[in-house]
Order: sequence, then C-alpha cells, then structure tokens
Amino acid sequence: MIKTALGTLLGMVLFTFVMYISQRARLFTLRLIRSIGRPCFQHWQYVLIFIGIILLEISIYFRFERRDAILLSIGYLILVILLLLQFRRSDRLRLDSWVTIHLLQSHRGDVLLYELFESHEGWQQFRQGTAVQSEYVAHKGRFSLRKERPADPNGVYRMLSRRAGLGLLFSGWIYRPTEGGQGGLGDRLAVEDSDFNGYGFVVSHGENSWAAIERRDAGIARGPERLAHQDFQPPTDAWYQFEFYLKVGGEFDLCLNDASGERLVNINAEDQRYNSFDRVTIHGGFNYYVDELKVEVL
Repeated sequence: MIKTALGTLLGMVLFTFVMYISQRARLFTLRLIRSIGRPCFQHWQYVLIFIGIILLEISIYFRFERRDAILLSIGYLILVILLLLQFRRSDRLRLDSWVTIHLLQSHRGDVLLYELFESHEGWQQFRQGTAVQSEYVAHKGRFSLRKERPADPNGVYRMLSRRAGLGLLFSGWIYRPTEGGQGGLGDRLAVEDSDFNGYGFVVSHGENSWAAIERRDAGIARGPERLAHQDFQPPTDAWYQFEFYLKVGGEFDLCLNDASGERLVNINAEDQRYNSFDRVTIHGGFNYYVDELKVEVL
C-alpha cells in the first residue's frame, strides 16, 4: 500500500515537472520563432531534461506491479485533465499567433509584428496614453486592445522584432463604437522610430468625417503634416480593415475596407523625411478598439 501511494505520488510529481518543462520548451520555441538569427543554444538543456524524465517514467512504470501501474496511470490521467482545464483559451490563441508568424515568414516576407492582444505584454506608454486589453469586442480570438483617454498624441507603443526601413505593410482592424466612442474622434496609428518620427494615418469620425495619411514628428501630427486626405463616412459599431503601405522611395498608400472586403478609401501620398522604424504606436482619440495588427516586409 505504501509502495502504491509513493509510486502514484512520485508519478504525479514527475508528470507535473514534465508539463512544466514542456511549457518552457513551448515558450522557448515561440521566442525562437520571433527571434530567428539570435543565439538560443543555451536552452538545449530543456531537451535533455525532457528526455531524461520520459526515460525515468518508463522505468518506474515497468518496475511497478500491474495494480501499481494502473493507479499511476489513473493519477496521470487526473492530472492531465486538471492541467488541460487550466490551459486557457488565450494560451492556445497566443500559440496560434506565433505559428501564423512562422508560416508568414516562410511564405511571404519577414513579419516584424503580429498582435492578437490575447496578452497585453510588450505594450508601453507614450506620454500619458492608456490602453487596456478588452473582451468587449474582438475581430479574432477573445481580446482586443481598447485605446482610452487622453486623446492624441498620447497612446501606447510596441517594438518591432527588429529595425526596418521603407518597404513595409502595416495592417489591422479597427472598431469604433457609437456608445463611449465619441471622445477624440480620430482612429490614429503609425509606424515610428525611437524618437516617434514616422508615418501613419487618421480616420476621423463625427459630422465631418475623413481619412488621411499623416507624418509624425516626435509623435505629433499637425495640419501641415497631413500628407493627403479623402472625405468618407467610416463604419461605426463594425470592424473595418486598414492596409497602410510604406513603399521604398517614400510613397505611401492607405486602403480601408469594410468587414465584407469592399474598398472604402484609397489614398496616396509622398514624403522622404523618415526611412527607419522600430515600433508601432497607437495614437488617437477614445474609446476605440484595434485587433490583429501586423507589420511585414513587402
């Protein structure tokens, strides 16, 4: 009886440790996908530990009598169920996000950012800006990011995986609600450098609504920095997609599409002041939501 109890307990402890190592290996894999080209060989010990634990479990299993092995297996099964119940949906989506990055890197260009906001990690404050992870609405997955007060130029930013020049596509989805979305009526996002110089766009809601491509100087976009604009009625209480092309040579294209894929806006502009970027910044008014942000090399 004592042998059975100790065997079951030891098995559960070993299984817990294996699951911990497996999760560490999974997180290491995700980091490796994001940071291709950086030396990560110091994590090889995780693989050896994992193999060692598996061999130890096998030896314990076959040394026990049949009754002990059955009890050990039942203990394993219970622990598996408990761990799966605790494996949150957001974890699976975060894993899906990184797998998507890997596929995009293999078939298109380098993906410098892909954000589903299933985690709020990595976002930093610009000036007095605030933004929170929200379950109110999401385009993909469970969460999006809600930009809150104060208004532009305040916001939040996240670093790209590496510095990049022109020749980028910045895309994503935006949702501006009617209720609670009437403070600071601009949806404004940009690709910028360490001094918050760069290029972005604004979608202005309200009675006189329009969209524009704008240049950011130290995070500020004033009237003279508005490179081109077009009047249109943007969607409210519905997702719309943006595709912002920063082309080599200083040409910029902004395409806005509704949820069905119909083209709403196509704006072109030129400017040659900035050509190196390392972050995405969410500026603009409040409250509005963003999801599925992506920056990739053309």
